[in-house]
Amino acid sequence: MQTVFLSALAGTALLAAPAFGATLQALYADQTTAQVIFATDKNGDGDANDPGETQVFIDASNRAGLPSPTGNVFTLTQAADGAVFVGDGNTDTVYRLKDRNGDNSAQLRQEASVWFSADNAEGFTLVTPNGLAEGPDGAIYVDEADSRGAPKGDYVYRTEALNGAGDASDAGESTVWLDLTALNPGSSPFEIVFDGTVAFITDTAGGARRIYRAEDIDGDGAVAASEVTQYVAPSPFAFSIDLAGDTLFALDIIADQILAYTDLNANGIIDAPDEQAVAWDAALIDIEVGAGLFSLAALSPDEILLTSNGSTPEE
Repeated sequence: MQTVFLSALAGTALLAAPAFGATLQALYADQTTAQVIFATDKNGDGDANDPGETQVFIDASNRAGLPSPTGNVFTLTQAADGAVFVGDGNTDTVYRLKDRNGDNSAQLRQEASVWFSADNAEGFTLVTPNGLAEGPDGAIYVDEADSRGAPKGDYVYRTEALNGAGDASDAGESTVWLDLTALNPGSSPFEIVFDGTVAFITDTAGGARRIYRAEDIDGDGAVAASEVTQYVAPSPFAFSIDLAGDTLFALDIIADQILAYTDLNANGIIDAPDEQAVAWDAALIDIEVGAGLFSLAALSPDEILLTSNGSTPEE
């Protein structure tokens, strides 16, 4: 049975901070208030619903001059150096945030900046930054999903800052790591997460939903079709994925369930009944979570954080 922590506000993405200590800390994005919120369980009661336990991490009032960096945040991730990367669907931009003065926010001029957008020297499109993850090489990987109104392809970009400018917008700082449209012409990628050198990517296109397993086996800096398998196919509508131990957790936002996948025979795909299970079911718990579970973060093999676009959970 998973221990489930639910935020008091509807959220669209959730990030677990890397150092918990005795206090749970998390970031989540609230599309209703157009803010990224920092939440901490100060009194150790297992939630962040009490006075003083939430505050704005960043919003449109930031002093960096970013006009609306959190109007429609789809994804969050935190790098090993503490920097937070946010993918916003209104501005179609990835922002880099860093709390430099220890006040649990990134509102100051030197704390928030554009990391990657369509205004890049390589000319890569960025219609919708749906997923973000730091790879084992320290680069930031960006899931790019096009739209019906702007069908320009679906990719995973590898981005890194090379010239000291603090962004990945200059020549040589971004590459196509994986061409998802070549695998599936109707691709619609969302979340991405790394387990060592292996990336897992959700593709929610139409009736062919799947989770890919991708790895740059030959080390040439890109993933070819031969280096990708359909790890789970067909899959449920797994919008968010996260790893804990050797298990891949996937959130089915239709059934309000968390699915657990473990590749027991190590063949690179989930192909046996005992390799998949329902790890958590909203219908079987004692609190009201509301409809619209949206994202998850696995803190450990038995602790998971969820956000909901539905009603506020009740104790």
